[in-house]
Amino acid sequence: MLSIGPMEMIVTAAIFLIFVGPSKLPETAKQFGKLFVKFRRATSEARSVVDDVIREAEREVVLEEHNKIEQDAAKETGSDKIS
Repeated sequence: MLSIGPMEMIVTAAIFLIFVGPSKLPETAKQFGKLFVKFRRATSEARSVVDDVIREAEREVVLEEHNKIEQDAAKETGSDKIS
């Protein structure tokens, strides 16, 4: 994921404090936290949808392979009976 070190976090916090100001810092941090939670939830839901689509595609591939094997076996069995 992101590799943010302690020094980068300190610099970011200092810049944030300068632009927002100490009086609005708690309110802004709370809003940022809520936004971050919404973002994580949305990405989690998107990942879940993509995983579901991938699982469904894998099931279809397995089913197609299974049907092909059954058809091949039926052809072989049918050709043995004719001989």
